[in-house]
Amino acid sequence: MNTPATRPQPTVPVVDFTDQDALSPAQIEAFLTAGLLIIRGLVRGTKLAQLQAETLPMVDAARVRAAGMTELSGWLDPWDTA
Repeated sequence: MNTPATRPQPTVPVVDFTDQDALSPAQIEAFLTAGLLIIRGLVRGTKLAQLQAETLPMVDAARVRAAGMTELSGWLDPWDTA
């Protein structure tokens, strides 16, 4: 049986900014190696609520497209050209 070769997946570094205010050299190196960095707690409080409210229409539109529908939760699909 011919199976495709699999590449090892890098571990994605996760940083919690509720405990720190800057990236450490080790975290920067992990980001450069993995190409991705998850930062938790960077946006909080009213800024987080504002960001969530502003992005909700895009999230709903993506759900609409993924479900193959034209409408969800009162939001129209902005990509629907029919």
